Amino acid sequence: MPQVVRALSVGTELAFSIIIGAFIGYVIGDALGYKWACLMLGILLGLIGGLYRIYKTYE
Repeated sequence: MPQVVRALSVGTELAFSIIIGAFIGYVIGDALGYKWACLMLGILLGLIGGLYRIYKTYE
């Protein structure tokens, strides 16, 4: 059972990293006028950050 909880925790952390990156990218893009470009960049950075944290967790 602890492996299931750990897997759910990792999945949730990755999802929230992507959502937070997307939100920050959207807000910055809205202010600068490049909504979609900044949104995609925020999603990409959130994904990279989430994957890095997963890597550090299982290292």
